[in-house]
Amino acid sequence: MKGNLQSHARMDTAMDAPVEIPAALQAEKTPCPDPGCYRELSPKEFNARKDLAVIVLKDAEVMDEFRGFSEVRHLSSSSGIDALLSGWPCERPIGLACPDGTCSSRLAIRLSRQGFTVYHLAGGIHEWRQCSMT
Repeated sequence: MKGNLQSHARMDTAMDAPVEIPAALQAEKTPCPDPGCYRELSPKEFNARKDLAVIVLKDAEVMDEFRGFSEVRHLSSSSGIDALLSGWPCERPIGLACPDGTCSSRLAIRLSRQGFTVYHLAGGIHEWRQCSMT
């Protein structure tokens, strides 16, 4: 699933299904077309994006596993995200990760709706470790 776009904002009113995103928009550097849209990356794809500023939710012990990224920060919960991103340029890419991917995917929706460029680690840190990315 290379650069899978996740759109959670817009629904087709006739069928109540997610809006199809044209393949041309799924290129690696193409920003998401709708608010609430972010890129979900496999651990291998996430690891290749060293330009990301990674925000790790909940599990501070894993921060060393993300060495080599442009920046790594930790939040014990998503409630501190506004202070952390105060003055953050929207175009600067953010990578989000949490133990199982649940909390970070909800935060990815919220931040992308605010205009941030967001990449989410599919499967979370658990999947990261399963793929031996450390």
